[in-house]
Amino acid sequence: MRLTAQFKVLYTKEFGDKIDLIRFSADRDYAKLLLARASQSNNETLLVIAMQLMQLRGLIAKTEKEPQGADDKINQKYTGRLR
Repeated sequence: MRLTAQFKVLYTKEFGDKIDLIRFSADRDYAKLLLARASQSNNETLLVIAMQLMQLRGLIAKTEKEPQGADDKINQKYTGRLR
């Protein structure tokens, strides 16, 4: 909720448009449109908040971190053996 409120204030300052928070919360296409426009902003804070909201709403994929030892396990499996 706090992120959405910050987004609304910064978006309004940046673009001069008012955001309908109820519609923003309920209408995925409306939110996607506003967040896409905000992601083109030069305002770093607005950009970061827009990206966070996109991630929370599932509009961008979360990156899965691969465990650091994954390559080591594969390499150890073949050490000393013929393939």
